[in-house]
Amino acid sequence: MKDPTYELVASWTVDVGDQDQVVNIWRYQKGYSKANETRQLLRSDQTLKSLMLDQSKMLRSRQNQFMMAFSFWGHPVPAVRDSCYEMRSYVLKPGTMIEWGNNW
Repeated sequence: MKDPTYELVASWTVDVGDQDQVVNIWRYQKGYSKANETRQLLRSDQTLKSLMLDQSKMLRSRQNQFMMAFSFWGHPVPAVRDSCYEMRSYVLKPGTMIEWGNNW
C-alpha cells in the first residue's frame, strides 16, 4: 500500500560528470519527522537491512541529503519529461540563507 506521506518525485541517472550515479528525490509530506521515521524503519526491519547489505556490494559510495525548498519554488511534483538537468550545490556563509533566497 502506498504511504501518502512520502512519494518519489524524480529519479534519473548521470551521463556527464561522475557517471554511474542514480539520483532520487523523495518528498516527505510531513517533513523531517516522516523522513526520520523512514530511516528508523530502514535500520530496524531485518528484510530491509538484508536488502541494503546486498545493495552495498554494488555501491562505490552513497550520500543522502535532507533539504527544504524555498517558498517561491513551490513543491516538486512527479512528471515524465525528456530533459537535461544541471545540478548545483552552494555552500553559504552562516546567516546568509534568507538573503540568498531573497536575491534568487
